[in-house]
Parts: sequence; structure tokens; C-alpha cells
Amino acid sequence: MSENNEAIHPVPPAGGEDIEITRDLIFAVHDGVELKGDLYTPAGPGPFPTLALFYGGGWQRGSKEQWARWATFLAQHGIAAFALSYRLSAPGKPTFYESLHDVRCGVQYLRGRAAEIKVDPERIGGMGTSAGAHLLAMLALAGDNEAFADSTDNDPYSQLSAKVNVAICVAGIYDVIKHWEHDQLTRPNDHITEKFLGGTPMNLRELFYLASPIYHASTQNARGTKWLVSYGTQDDVVDHREQSEALVHHLKRAGALVRPLAMEGANHFWLGDTGPEEGRFNPIFGAELLLFLQNWSGWGPSAH
Repeated sequence: MSENNEAIHPVPPAGGEDIEITRDLIFAVHDGVELKGDLYTPAGPGPFPTLALFYGGGWQRGSKEQWARWATFLAQHGIAAFALSYRLSAPGKPTFYESLHDVRCGVQYLRGRAAEIKVDPERIGGMGTSAGAHLLAMLALAGDNEAFADSTDNDPYSQLSAKVNVAICVAGIYDVIKHWEHDQLTRPNDHITEKFLGGTPMNLRELFYLASPIYHASTQNARGTKWLVSYGTQDDVVDHREQSEALVHHLKRAGALVRPLAMEGANHFWLGDTGPEEGRFNPIFGAELLLFLQNWSGWGPSAH
């Protein structure tokens, strides 16, 4: 491991097998910014199916540490997890291309270093919430689109696929124009899509389409990825009908294997409010997540 990486072997989680955690792996350096990820792996030789984890925060805040409890939960159940960082937007600093390029490189890094870090390169997926679910859906549907690559960074694994086999999307934004319209009424003081893209649909309409995963939900693009799309029915931040339910319809129309999972009565932040086995919704989601990975994706304990 690099001297910049803090390795901890093993970490004894409560109620499960030991896991191994390697913190602050530098998976890319873009515009002088070191992009880091924390890798949680089950104990043993591997290789393990792996989920890259993308945090939410309106593309303008958040950190990889938000995933610590879920990453531990996954590793306890035989799934490696890579909680990674990406560049964030700010007023006057849109980062759509930068953020998407960063998460692409995170997946490519997992494939390129697979043998060394006990990752199965044929079983790499993602899990994201809110803005992170948007980036994950973009990867799943357009991860190998060269329009979202930046060759100037000279990333060592840029020739590898950024496609994910599994996409677990929670409370995401998938139609950016619809969300811009939603924010006009519900969050008029925080236009996150304008900050992220650098304008409005009136002057950047093509970009708003290009940045919408629904726009990329063709039969060809949807091939090869299995989806779990979850959302709260009382989400006042993201309209689940215009976003999650619409994505499910587009994916099914494109022939994708997709399982919708509605959390009745849940708000926007339910996934991060408590740990995987705490609260009203997280234990339900955790059980459904493991069932989806084992029964629908073949990622269960018997797969490794």
C-alpha cells in the first residue's frame, strides 16, 4: 500500500466476521485534487463482488465517511465496498463533468487494481443516494460514453470499462429538468441543478438532457445492469414520482431487470439517519438489499 494509505487489519465489527479496511486509497488525481476512497473487504482471500458507494448532498457537500456503517454492513455479508470521493460544485463552479469523470475513474480503479485489492472485476456495482444515485445511474447507463471522459488527466486505468453490473439507487435525481422545476417551488433558495450544471434549462437545455440518466435509458445502454431503485413516499426534497418511478418505467421499457422498492412514509434522508439495523426503514432496506444481491444478482455468500 502507498504510504499515504492507512491500513487497518482487521476491524472487528459487532455481530459479524472480521473485515479489513483500507482508508484513503488515492484512486485518481484530477486538477491537483487527490480523490480518495475507503475500501471495506470481507476477511479472506476473495475476490469479492464490490459496490462503489456514492454519497449524496446535492452535488455540493458530503463525504465518503457517510457510508461507514453501510460499508461495514456490506463487508460483513460478503460484499466489498469502496466509499469514494468526487469533486463538488459551488456557486460559479459547476462540476457535472468533473464529478462524473471522478466516479468513472473510481470504478476503473477497482477494475485495474482488482487482483491486488481482492475485487472481482466481473462483479462491480454501485450504490448511491440522492445526488450519488444520480451519478451512479449515469455510470450505469453511460459509463463508457467518451463524452464523459477527460483524457488530459492521464488516468492509468482510463481504457477499462466504467460500466457497473448492479445499480442500487436510493432517492435519486434522474430527470434533471424535472428536478429544476421542482426546486422552483420547494427549494427556491438552493437551486442545486443550476450550481451543478452552471445555468438553467433555458440557456443550457441540451446539457440538462445530457445530464439526465433517463435520457440515456436506451435498450443498448440498459443492457447488462440489474437495478434496485428505492425511494421514500414522503420525500419532500426529490419528487419520487417524477424521478424514481419515472426511471423505473424507462428502464423496464428498455428491457432492464429492475426492482422498485418504495419505503412507505419515508422522507428523503431515511437511509443516512440511522445505521443499517436501526430505525424504521433501514432494516427493511438492508434485508431487501441482501436479497437483491444474492437472488437477483448472484452476489450472495455462495458466490465467493
